[in-house]
Amino acid sequence: MPLTTAEVTDFSDATKRVEWYSGRWGIEVYHRTLKSGCRIKDCQLSTADRIEACLGVDMVVAWRIYHLTMLGRETPEVPCTIFFKDIE
Repeated sequence: MPLTTAEVTDFSDATKRVEWYSGRWGIEVYHRTLKSGCRIKDCQLSTADRIEACLGVDMVVAWRIYHLTMLGRETPEVPCTIFFKDIE
């Protein structure tokens, strides 16, 4: 039984809260990809601007990996050439 501090007065509200919660797993996988795949903790930059730029690039990379993983699971019959050029 999910617990929430958001008010739930009817079935529609309850359904919305379950939808919110179901998105949590995707967020967890994204952050794991950012931490483990991009190894964001290993980034040793000296200024906030450099850290921000590095994080910006790594966040896009992590999102792309997550997105391609989900597409691969949902449509396994689609060839990778749909997403990548031959050189990639």
